[in-house]
Amino acid sequence: MYLVTYLCFHRTGNHRSKTSLLKMSKRRFSESISPSPEPSPASATASASASASAQVPAPKRRRMRRQRQQRQNRQYLSIDPPPPEDYYYQSSSPISATTTTPVVSSPIPPPPLSSPPPPPPLPTPPPPQQPPSPAAPPLPPRRNPRYRRILPKQTATPSTSTSTSATTTNHTTHPPEPTPRPPKKGSKIHPYLHRILNHLRTPLHALVSSTTGHEHPDFPRSLLQYNLLTSEQLDRLAVHFHQVHPPVRGTFWYPVLIVPWLKRDHGTYVNRVVDGKEEVGLEVKRRRFGRFIGLRGCEESSSSGNERRRRGRRRARARAREREREREEMVNGGRGEVEEGEVREEYEEEETAEEMVARMEREWFEAMMRARYEGEYAMRWKMGRG
Repeated sequence: MYLVTYLCFHRTGNHRSKTSLLKMSKRRFSESISPSPEPSPASATASASASASAQVPAPKRRRMRRQRQQRQNRQYLSIDPPPPEDYYYQSSSPISATTTTPVVSSPIPPPPLSSPPPPPPLPTPPPPQQPPSPAAPPLPPRRNPRYRRILPKQTATPSTSTSTSATTTNHTTHPPEPTPRPPKKGSKIHPYLHRILNHLRTPLHALVSSTTGHEHPDFPRSLLQYNLLTSEQLDRLAVHFHQVHPPVRGTFWYPVLIVPWLKRDHGTYVNRVVDGKEEVGLEVKRRRFGRFIGLRGCEESSSSGNERRRRGRRRARARAREREREREEMVNGGRGEVEEGEVREEYEEEETAEEMVARMEREWFEAMMRARYEGEYAMRWKMGRG
């Protein structure tokens, strides 16, 4: 009969009625084969709720399921977590059929009942001191508690004396600042060694020749190599960069010129000799070459500066004597007495600020024109068009 009904509905094409009748036929067929006992009230209630939920639309079922989960999880949203003993009691007690939401203890303690104050405690005598027993020391506290997610974290309190704790209670505790390590007594390392090494590692960019455009293999690549240059290397560098006497065509094509210490003698360059020995030493050569490549602090030494000032004073005295001699000749030649203003103007050689600014501007303009001409001439000469 059920099969005939199923075939009739299959012919009509009503899919929903067909599916429900198929389920009903399967259920009745299974009950006829193995009849089940009478359902319990709980199972009847569950089946009724299941059938009711099956009839409820899907969005409403999801909302009801979410509300049911929220009611079940509400016990975990309490303020105070349950103590570990509750877990033991809950695991040992049988699970009841109906679960109820546990009562959450209020975080605010109840007000104390009005009762007479207790009598003050009587002073008890201190216990007699017993000699230390040779028992084993107590075990250290466990670092990893079993209920690490339930029990609060224990803050490590440093063991200090009573006087220290009494003095530090009134002040805020700060973490100890790291103190620098004192130098070892037996250490022979200079305190500025690392700073000096970093300074000597400073790289230097190589210069090129103004005529060939090539670098020299002896050019220092760092300050350490510069301080280790020998006298022969400095001579080769001076010849490569045309810093010789007499000057050649490429001598003036560099931004800085230095006093040469090499002179041309029968086709080769040799050091200048004064009183049977070289005019300049290794330190002077290194200082002049450092000034040529643009290093700081490589100016002339104080002795050479004093010599230059002495030469300037000698030239000034010679000009003053020559001027005095010309004035005497003019007086003896019949001109008569020279006016005081003219003599004062002759002796006044210092220029004013305006004259100095004008002179500096004129010299700067001349230097720029000379550099432009020399640069174009050097480029034409390098390209073979000069």
